Amino acid sequence: MQLGENWVDQLEFAVRYEGLHLDLFRKLVSTVPEGALVERLRAKPAGKCLRKIWYLFEQFTGGMIDVPDLSTGNYVDLLDFEHYYTSFRGLVKRQRINWNLLGNLRFCTAISFRTLTSSCS
Repeated sequence: MQLGENWVDQLEFAVRYEGLHLDLFRKLVSTVPEGALVERLRAKPAGKCLRKIWYLFEQFTGGMIDVPDLSTGNYVDLLDFEHYYTSFRGLVKRQRINWNLLGNLRFCTAISFRTLTSSCS
């Protein structure tokens, strides 16, 4: 498998095959430039894993990336209910995300009950 050359490629691969590791993600986004993410979102804004990255990037950085809100497409679960215990707390319209974490982004327990395969297929 090819991981890609920039941090967005590598993070998208990780989210697809390893799931979401919120603390690691929070630490990563404070150190990377958003330019590669903006480019990728303009090229393919509807990608499931990419929307999760976009949402979490904005939440953890406190900023708003210069791309338009999604207006079409299905909502995707932030955590895959087939691999994690989840709840349903609401919809995030900008990225069309189902907010289903067991806590908030300051304190969230992610309980996995299966070996992960692809969570964004």
